[in-house]
Amino acid sequence: IDARLPLPSVNQVSFSPYHGLNKEKCTYGSVKETCGELIEFCKQHSIVFNGYSPFGSGRRAKDMLEEPKLVEIAKRHNVSSAQVVLNWQWSLGIPVNPETASLKHQKENLDIFSFKLSTTEKGVISRLHSTSVITAFD
Repeated sequence: IDARLPLPSVNQVSFSPYHGLNKEKCTYGSVKETCGELIEFCKQHSIVFNGYSPFGSGRRAKDMLEEPKLVEIAKRHNVSSAQVVLNWQWSLGIPVNPETASLKHQKENLDIFSFKLSTTEKGVISRLHSTSVITAFD
């Protein structure tokens, strides 16, 4: 870090369970850190790590929300897989900002605190992986 420059207060990065915390680069381009490393860096420097596109985008968002492990966890808690993803992200201390035009989904996105994911469930979600790029606009 160049001490002559001010640090940002927020680092907004595409982040979803498919990025994983320790496997994949968190963003594209010149970033070399995994998401876990980038999140830790932000915490150490009092920078808010803000994850956008928590479900990916385009058709890949549909694929993620139908991910069998997420669906299984959601059924256990009687919630949607989208709520599971948002709850997981929030449990990591990462602000969530899902996008939807649907009033039903807006209400659902606000109701992510009525259940608690177990440590095991959080681990399962953190280890999800996709070989496809999930932020492509299809």
